[in-house]
Amino acid sequence: MDRPNEGRGGDGCGGWRDFIPAAALLVFGLAGLGMAMLAPSGNGGQYAVVAPPWYDLRQTMALVQAADGLVSGTGGLANIVVAHSDSPGFVGALYRAGAWAVIDPIRERGCIGDRRTAQGDGG
Repeated sequence: MDRPNEGRGGDGCGGWRDFIPAAALLVFGLAGLGMAMLAPSGNGGQYAVVAPPWYDLRQTMALVQAADGLVSGTGGLANIVVAHSDSPGFVGALYRAGAWAVIDPIRERGCIGDRRTAQGDGG
């Protein structure tokens, strides 16, 4: 009598190794989706700039100025600012100046923005 699982080790289960391709697809798919969601849209020439974590606010502002931009807002962390520039090469200039990431400022404000803005001014 032929057994349908004879060629697979006899127990009929492939084990956890069968899930490796699905897990890899999940990880890479979520990473791609996250990158697409955080990609800077450039609406109004505003970008959230993430500097290295050891930067203080002065160093982060200097990074934006080195890329010929202006700081238009700050948040809860000293190494993250909202910058403005009308230059089409501004994102590349930020990376060359040392920025770790340049993302859409609307999503940044929702996650780690200024607490006064998130809670409202009215109390």
